[in-house]
Amino acid sequence: MSITLSAGSDASNDIQIGNLTDLQNSASTLFKLADSIIGYLNQPVSSFPSADSPVTLNYQSGNISWTLGNFTFGLSGGVSGSISILQPGQTILTFTKTFPTTIGTGLDTDTSTAATGTITVPDGQFYVGVELDLTLAANAAANVQIGSIGIQGSAGTSDTFAVRFYKNVAGGTLLKDALAAAFEGFVLPLHSQTYQHLQPGDYINHQFNATLALGFGATLGLDKVYFSGQYEADIPGAPAAPSVNASVTAEVKAGATFGATFNLTGSYEALLWKADANTGRLHLYRNKTTDVNFNFGATVTVIADPTVTLSSGNLQTLVNQVLPGGTGAVVNQLLTGPAQSQVNTWVSEAQAKINSWLQPFQQGQTQLQVAIDNTQSSFLLVAASFDLTALGFTTAWSTVIAGDFNGALALPTGGVSLDAGSGLENFHTKTTSVTFNLFGLFRAEWDTSTIDNYSILYAGNNTFHLIERIGDRQTSVLNGRGREIDLYFAAEATSTPAGLTLGEIDLYVQLKATANGGFGKLIAGFFSKATTGEAATQITKQLLATAQQSNATEILELLFKPSAYGRLTSSTLNGNRPIINEPADEANYGSFAAACSQFESSPPANFSISNPMDLDYPTWRTCNIIANNGSVSPNSVPSRINIGNPTAAAPFLNQRFNSSIPAALISFTLDAAGSFMNLCEALKNLAALIESSNASWNELRSNLQNIIQNDVPSDFLIPTAYALSTSLGQVGVQPLMSGPAPVAPEEPTITVTLVYS
Repeated sequence: MSITLSAGSDASNDIQIGNLTDLQNSASTLFKLADSIIGYLNQPVSSFPSADSPVTLNYQSGNISWTLGNFTFGLSGGVSGSISILQPGQTILTFTKTFPTTIGTGLDTDTSTAATGTITVPDGQFYVGVELDLTLAANAAANVQIGSIGIQGSAGTSDTFAVRFYKNVAGGTLLKDALAAAFEGFVLPLHSQTYQHLQPGDYINHQFNATLALGFGATLGLDKVYFSGQYEADIPGAPAAPSVNASVTAEVKAGATFGATFNLTGSYEALLWKADANTGRLHLYRNKTTDVNFNFGATVTVIADPTVTLSSGNLQTLVNQVLPGGTGAVVNQLLTGPAQSQVNTWVSEAQAKINSWLQPFQQGQTQLQVAIDNTQSSFLLVAASFDLTALGFTTAWSTVIAGDFNGALALPTGGVSLDAGSGLENFHTKTTSVTFNLFGLFRAEWDTSTIDNYSILYAGNNTFHLIERIGDRQTSVLNGRGREIDLYFAAEATSTPAGLTLGEIDLYVQLKATANGGFGKLIAGFFSKATTGEAATQITKQLLATAQQSNATEILELLFKPSAYGRLTSSTLNGNRPIINEPADEANYGSFAAACSQFESSPPANFSISNPMDLDYPTWRTCNIIANNGSVSPNSVPSRINIGNPTAAAPFLNQRFNSSIPAALISFTLDAAGSFMNLCEALKNLAALIESSNASWNELRSNLQNIIQNDVPSDFLIPTAYALSTSLGQVGVQPLMSGPAPVAPEEPTITVTLVYS
């Protein structure tokens, strides 16, 4: 039968809805709309005043119900609901993602306040939200008692739970058609076809009572084993090359594990949506605001049956499984001792911390329960993804409906995965520096002090790639606001039975702002200055818009390929002195000084004293000559690789600027420019070295470490990255833009990559 939406006394305003998804019933159903909506029914959704939302919705028929699976949803006459018209930027749901500092003791202390997540309507989109207050009763076959695992029905005949359905509609859709689409598409939760009936872009938010089987855990040990061959035939066992056991998963995260499980009884809400046709998403929240509907009282809101399981894995055993023979023996030699000791220590630490959080104390409560109850709004317990095409998805979903999240996650073919950001997964986070990363051919060149910077990739055809990460990082986190600048090389060598050859050596720079709007705006400014065109303008707007959100993350990655940085120019040195092409150094100096003037806020770091660009190349040149020679003569030339004695140039700087800024600080800034000029030459020479393939791996590694330590102005990483971009632009190298990468709507994150090749 159909649903009728009645507005006012004029029957011509009635909206007849017949093609229903989950609200099909044998009886005709009448809903009464508030009269205030009548004048907008034939206007586009986009013109509906946000101040008039939500609109009251009254159910006028008798009692009616829908039975799907193990639950019956009921609607009683006279019960009110509502209709909301949500415009771009308006909030669908706000929730607490992590615990604040005041309850963060006992596990790794969190120095930030509680992080709040907000799911909003994306730009250019509109939603019609329909809220119905429904009773929820478990069918006889699904009848469960308080204290056992499962979704609970209403505690009393009058208890209702909100079920909110949000339908994505185009802004030009007439309001009456949008209302019809929302009721036609209305999907009920907690049944086997919920995700099948749900359309990508639509949301279900619903309340319920339950005793849920929850838990959290982590692993420590070998982080990853990289190889590209997926079958035995792809990984030859030639004597001159290492072999890999392809039956072991490519990503091995084993060594030490712990898990904590418990039953949590209380009131909840869940948000469901489909990221695409094959991916379901679910957020589970502990919601105190619905406790009033749970008439059994606070005495049942307890954590019961806490269990902790821990194991200390043996890294040597794991290595032997993945890398048999001589290869595994070499790796085992490096992992003996400190690595295993680290694992054992971590296991003991985890045991004590998790036990303390799950051990009941005053009035039967646990520290974990107190932490959850002390949050001021909906707290995110679980964020999960479902592969709707997985063979065991139907079983996994029925297990979730039964309240057993742990059981659903344990199903090998269930297609259920827990997001890294799930609240309970954030309780204990600790990483390890123990990573498999070498094989027998490099035994003489490896030691335990360098193991954490390497990875190995099997490329097929009896060829292995060895990758080393050598870099420089600036990281600061204050009150949850993060600023990260990462500059590093990813160097690759190829080993074959014939010997070792050098491969790509890429230079990476990453700028990352986490809940830091100021640094996020700087990233947007950097991107805008480094790019041109309409597409770049639109991405800049997205970066700026994301930075305005309090919980946003902005990431800008710059990748400089050897084919790009090999085109940098520099003067030719002879005995540390330039003999030809000094203008090349001057141009590089100018790029760096200009970059500092844009990204450094105060003198002398912005290369100004009293006037813009006071610290020009002639000033650096004179200071460098005095620092190295004591004075300037007609034939004097600078030596950028030697800073000499900077204090010798102090009288010149004091006379030149007559400023209150100390001469030593000015010399520090000038020396940073000298480092950048050296970096340009070093990168140019590195590209030539790669092309010639005449270096050993140790020589290459030493070369890269020398560049990072001596040629990168560590206190000027952002200007360094931008100056490289502008210097390459001067020789015709323009970046290729990639991004923004798609992200989940509840996590405002934008990542953009610029590749210079």
